[in-house]
Amino acid sequence: MREKYACSGRKIRSSTLVALEHGHNRVTIRGAKDYTRTTISYIFYNFNDRGPLLVFRDGDAYQIHRCLTVLDQPGRGKGDLCGLDPSRPDPSHPINLVTGTPFWTHELVEPSFSWNNVYTLTNTAWGFGSQFPQCKEGRDFYNLGKGFPPNSTPSQVSAILTKAINGVPYTTTFTYPHPYALIPLTAYRIAN
Repeated sequence: MREKYACSGRKIRSSTLVALEHGHNRVTIRGAKDYTRTTISYIFYNFNDRGPLLVFRDGDAYQIHRCLTVLDQPGRGKGDLCGLDPSRPDPSHPINLVTGTPFWTHELVEPSFSWNNVYTLTNTAWGFGSQFPQCKEGRDFYNLGKGFPPNSTPSQVSAILTKAINGVPYTTTFTYPHPYALIPLTAYRIAN
């Protein structure tokens, strides 16, 4: 029996020299039917708008990668600043300005929390969800439900959103609406 692997959230990377020379050697396998240790079945993308076509031939080597997190995904917070590479002022080649490399920005895990967010017509607690496999409940977002005292912060929120993560300890209640939302628009000078 052939062993099959789940395709969700994975990328296939060709290890052949031809694909590596062009730098466009990955294909997302959202449309993949399945793959085993020795075979891949995928939907061929027949357009050149993403670089050279990715073609697998018999005997070609390949690698399979799983995306763990993506840039600026929900549940991620501050990270390293990105900008243009001074040696290549092409906007399509940004770099991490802290490391000086085209590398990950080291974003902190700063999850979203939902508590006492109740739809009154059905008395149902609403929360977060995601269809993307790299966005995980219990790491990137927490649905704590209902029943917490009004104007309170659950201990789970304070324990995770510490001063080191949040800039200040999250121990006070969230003011809603935010005070800035109460300032009349006439107080701002609108520039044309």
